[in-house]
Amino acid sequence: MLQVSLPSVQSLRVFMTVRDQVLSSGTAFLIEEGGTTFLVTNRHNLSGRRSDTDEVLSKTAATPDSVTVLHNSDSGPGHWVVVKEPLLDQDGRPLWLEHPVHGGLVDVVALPLTQLAGVSTFPYAFDELAIQLPRHITLDLYVVGYPFGQGSLGDSAAHGVALWTRGTIASEWTLDHSDLPRFLIDARTRPGQSGSPVIYYSPGGSLMLRDGTIGVANGEVVELFGCYSGRVNAESDLGVVWKTSAIEQVVHRGVRPAML
Repeated sequence: MLQVSLPSVQSLRVFMTVRDQVLSSGTAFLIEEGGTTFLVTNRHNLSGRRSDTDEVLSKTAATPDSVTVLHNSDSGPGHWVVVKEPLLDQDGRPLWLEHPVHGGLVDVVALPLTQLAGVSTFPYAFDELAIQLPRHITLDLYVVGYPFGQGSLGDSAAHGVALWTRGTIASEWTLDHSDLPRFLIDARTRPGQSGSPVIYYSPGGSLMLRDGTIGVANGEVVELFGCYSGRVNAESDLGVVWKTSAIEQVVHRGVRPAML
């Protein structure tokens, strides 16, 4: 029996492919809304292009036409199933949803999933907690994903138990960094973690609440704070996290982009 914290299996390995050739790997997670299960990850993962400049990322100049997801299997904990999802329709138009206001400048997309037979889903929820956790500079958060393709069971693509990287909120929470719905985190992240959920986590016990009072939790406390999308530059430990509000807008009011 696999006994792990739920966020370790909520983070999914994803492999971006073109004509069944792997171009890159990353991390994703699920959101369920209105009867649809969405795969949430970075736009640059699925498009194969930088979100700020639209520059193609692969040295081969190729961009993905599908994403392979290592899902949790409905056969039980510790089992996984590989599922391939198309990224483009027959006309070559992307199937994912982008931010309704900022479009591709927000490096978060939501892909409606169509192949869920044999899959167990463990989605995040926007209003998961009745308690109100504080949001302030220096708060410890966790980026839960697959740095360099590594997971808790090693680098095998057949296993999906993520690694946790601790970081702290580095920019003022009440401000939007670069006038976009995002904040900066100080964390030693690596390639492969793009698309990871960024969460608050406590195993339980006493918690400081947003109103300054102390609450007591009997079990694990997890709250989604955003989606990680990479460092500000190669020399820095500062990384960009797209706020949960941005993810919510993509899922609730997102639009399919035109042809890339």
